[in-house]
Amino acid sequence: MIQRFCLVVACSALLAACDMPDWLGEPPPPPLEGDRIAVLELETELTRDSGIAETPIILPPPLDTPNWPQFGGLIDKAMHHIAMPGPLDELWTSNIGEGQGRFRKLIATPVVALGRVFTLDAHTEVTAFDAETGKELWYFDITPEIEDDGGWGGGLAFYRGRVYVTTGFGELIVLNHETGQEYWRVRIGPPLRTPPTVSQGRVFLVTPDNELFALDADTGEILWTHRGLEETAGLLGGGGPAVSGSFVVVTYSSGEIYAFRSENGRVVWSDTLAYAARLDSLAALNDINGSAVIDRGLVFAVSHSGRLVAIDLASGGRLWERDISGVQTPWVAGDYLYLVTLDGQVVCMLRQDGRIRWVSALPQFEDEEDREDPIHWSGPILVGDRLLVAGTDGMAAAISPYTGALLGMVDMGSGLPLPPIAANNTVLFIEDSGEIIALR
Repeated sequence: MIQRFCLVVACSALLAACDMPDWLGEPPPPPLEGDRIAVLELETELTRDSGIAETPIILPPPLDTPNWPQFGGLIDKAMHHIAMPGPLDELWTSNIGEGQGRFRKLIATPVVALGRVFTLDAHTEVTAFDAETGKELWYFDITPEIEDDGGWGGGLAFYRGRVYVTTGFGELIVLNHETGQEYWRVRIGPPLRTPPTVSQGRVFLVTPDNELFALDADTGEILWTHRGLEETAGLLGGGGPAVSGSFVVVTYSSGEIYAFRSENGRVVWSDTLAYAARLDSLAALNDINGSAVIDRGLVFAVSHSGRLVAIDLASGGRLWERDISGVQTPWVAGDYLYLVTLDGQVVCMLRQDGRIRWVSALPQFEDEEDREDPIHWSGPILVGDRLLVAGTDGMAAAISPYTGALLGMVDMGSGLPLPPIAANNTVLFIEDSGEIIALR
């Protein structure tokens, strides 16, 4: 593995030797001499607010998080600050099945519950692993009997001892978490590319043509539906609905965002994050690809076309908005919101009014000089006083949530198409080759 020296601290790692850099859980060492990763010119200039530039950032204390049962961690997608003591070493690696190819993509983030890790590969295989050892416990082929193997994509959720799987065959399948035995399946229609959210006995899922289904979590019976505006263009994958109390908040590829009563589907309010004023190529995609986040009565969401908003959950009134483009789920921690933008900037903002506390730029291209081979960054997650992001060039980066300083980068060996997740003092990365890496 080639040793790389980064903006703030030089980090090298050889995963096979279990020698990970100390960019989690311990203060970083002083900067070392060496090559620096150049920061490329950014498409959109974001600047910090001078009025809060010196305000100390105080985060909530890290909490032990034994499970990561649904996309975004919890049903409201607000995980705050996850405990992760000590430096990270490789715990285990395993293979989830088929990796990415020309016509198949890895779009399903793992879920963790009751000491098991559940994955969905780029083909048709759901696999359960022991969270401590990485040993494969069971796998299940989701291909229907009447179909060939042309389906891929979907997502996962864990709820009350069951694994809920949306599939590229347009089905919702429910499996026993211990054995992988199928309980039941129901056909929804078009291929499903986003994960379900399961709460209070209901499954919520969204189709690519912007139809929301609410189903009974025990039987699969359709309870109610809602259809948004159909969008001709959208991004692959995405986040699941967010739930808080009796509210379910859903985002569509049209840029629409809706809040419903979860029990009956009544629309409480709606808004749109489509940015009609944009004249560049971003205006063609209004997709809200990440999940909305619900935190203490506020809803946060960002669109590809360039709008980040905070909305009052009860009334639907906007508290603030910023001209920022993104396709990742925002991360809320205490009084701050963290976001990876479309052009590789990591932004820290005040949750209450959207003012920018700091901005940190990540590399945009593998070939910086010729601006070729763009890098797409996913995340962040906040673990042990470190923001972690994953790059499609195979680099994992750690950033200080207090200053935005780049604390270190490590080459994981293969592209990282999905954001990392964290549970039970372990961070999990999925490589585009189909390898899953557990660090502790």
